[in-house]
Amino acid sequence: METMKIIENMSESSKAEKRIVFATHVFEHDYDIVLKPARVRMILESLNSPFSSTFIFLNNFKTDRAKKNALSMAKVLVNEGLISHYLDVHEVLTPEALNQFGLDFDLYWKGNPYYSAAQLGAITCARREAAAYVLHMTGDVHLTHRAPKSITKSFTELFDAIPSVVGINLCRNIYVDQFPKWADEEHEKWWLSNRPTGFSISDWCYCIRTAEPFRFAAPHEPCFQEWTARMPQHALGSFEMLLTIYQEQSGLKSACLRPSADVPTIRHRNFAKGKLKRQLYWWLGHYRANGRFGTRY
Repeated sequence: METMKIIENMSESSKAEKRIVFATHVFEHDYDIVLKPARVRMILESLNSPFSSTFIFLNNFKTDRAKKNALSMAKVLVNEGLISHYLDVHEVLTPEALNQFGLDFDLYWKGNPYYSAAQLGAITCARREAAAYVLHMTGDVHLTHRAPKSITKSFTELFDAIPSVVGINLCRNIYVDQFPKWADEEHEKWWLSNRPTGFSISDWCYCIRTAEPFRFAAPHEPCFQEWTARMPQHALGSFEMLLTIYQEQSGLKSACLRPSADVPTIRHRNFAKGKLKRQLYWWLGHYRANGRFGTRY
């Protein structure tokens, strides 16, 4: 089933659902896999959802050659109708955009921005399109199996049922037995967390409200410094960290959808190091549908 037919064949009831955008991102060492049309098609078809727009953000490119190649691949995706937009995070996160999150432009870009830039960019662009939610996945994440029904409907049902939920995860396959232990509340279709006693939102695959008045902590603030001892050095200032601090300060809940026949789990697997090895794995079919590191159909 071609991805665009999912959008073209939406029923009137689907069109009436709250607008939700899909976003993912690429960087220097994974764009050659993430931006392949077959990989993008697999991800979007596995979610089986009527997204109002689809975004790919270019993030953390150190060489002009790699960025130029990524831009060329992204253009192909637009031309084939697989995505709506591709954007450089630097073009999106202007001083005005970062100010909406309570972040100073100079301090943000001088810090460790590349674990949060695409996520903040996705919220910024979704707000511009008046979308109610963003579903964001990292490029090296895939669903275990194709959702038989719209996965976004499961997210929006939970948001409507519990307004104090700021974000929702799909469950990672290796954590299915852990979430009942981490959760503060357990329901038929989801687990809930009241930070700091429960779990926080993981940035592997999450859905978030765009109308939330996010005000994220800066590195000099005590709440940020308190978390520096809990996070690995490379992840300081990550979106997951910023959102967790915001959740704790605001008294909001996070949630995780319980896996079922309609709600797949996700798998996270770092892509192979080295371009030649990644391309070999691609040639062997590992990163495509029904492959070793792909969604089962």
